[in-house]
Amino acid sequence: MKTKSKTTEYDARFVGTSLEYYISGTTALNIPTPALGGGWYLTSILTQKKVKLHLAGTGPDSFVDTNASLGSNGIFECSGILQKKGANIPSDLKVFSANHHRAILDLLVKTARAQQDPSFIRLSDYFDTDEEKEALIASVETALPKLNSGESSFIHKWLLQKVTPAMSI
Repeated sequence: MKTKSKTTEYDARFVGTSLEYYISGTTALNIPTPALGGGWYLTSILTQKKVKLHLAGTGPDSFVDTNASLGSNGIFECSGILQKKGANIPSDLKVFSANHHRAILDLLVKTARAQQDPSFIRLSDYFDTDEEKEALIASVETALPKLNSGESSFIHKWLLQKVTPAMSI
């Protein structure tokens, strides 16, 4: 009797990412980074192939492309992290993701371009300490001059609403 060899199908959602086309948005906010942890949602991302990845940059399913203004700042290779967390991806595949600061910036630019309310971006959902929030705010302030004036103004208003003396953002 001939036995079928079992082959494990890898998760094709992670194929094709690069420094220019990468995981971002709320998906990236749930991937642990060298500086910060990740959210609870990572398990769903890794185990349920029907969960759509939020992709940004220059690519077919991109929700926003900030490469012209932000370059590859905040993009990192994360395949090892994903594999350790249980992602079924080939060992030689490189997967790229935004770090948490870049993911927030991508979300902010998308909402600015669409003139949508960015109040859904609650920093306390993703950053536990005032130091983490202050580091994000510094990243956003550094990026503002690189954006067009409309985006910069929109995001600056968001910052003013979020920054309070008690940092309860």
